[in-house]
Amino acid sequence: MSRRMAFTLAIVIFSWAFSSCAAQKRSGPSGTAVPLSEFPTLAAKYNQEIALRHNEIRVQIELSKGEYAPEDAINVKVTLINETNTDVIARRPDAKTNQISAYSDTNNEIVFTVIPTDPSISLTFPIPPGPFSGSLANPPEDFMLLPPNESYEAVITMPQPLHPIPLGQYSMSLKYRNYLFGADGPKDSGQFIDYHGWMGEIESNIVSFSIVPDNK
Repeated sequence: MSRRMAFTLAIVIFSWAFSSCAAQKRSGPSGTAVPLSEFPTLAAKYNQEIALRHNEIRVQIELSKGEYAPEDAINVKVTLINETNTDVIARRPDAKTNQISAYSDTNNEIVFTVIPTDPSISLTFPIPPGPFSGSLANPPEDFMLLPPNESYEAVITMPQPLHPIPLGQYSMSLKYRNYLFGADGPKDSGQFIDYHGWMGEIESNIVSFSIVPDNK
């Protein structure tokens, strides 16, 4: 084989490899900009699909350890999994505008349920703050495209109760909730970006942990 043929073949292989890697890199979801006046019509349409789309995604939680001191931050790995053979656009569990709470069953996007094994223990969590101000209510980066049978992982810190958690054993689960199918367009544009995003609410698995004395 001549040097020129070998050089040409190397370029072809490199180009193929580069294009293959580039094809695997996925950008954010693509949507359709619509006038804000169309929001109610689209919302009514997509609300009818909630029950049909319920099993498209699954949420799973995992703890990095099983024991914590009373004032430790409890970081939870949250995994959102596409259970279908098609792309699904979903709201990120760690979106900056998400509200995370363990205060009863609020309308927040992420709600933790923490139950002590000892029925005499009660936990009081703070009332969650109001919506963020000074920014887009629902920016496009809150949403992601989940390819078929793939997942997205994020770490979310469980809200701290008003007082240190008493020693004992606890179970925890998480509710993932989203009722927004798209994002606000650029400021003052009068547009909404329709992603036909997944809407509904699903419960995670249950994990257990213990609160033990702080030996520091």
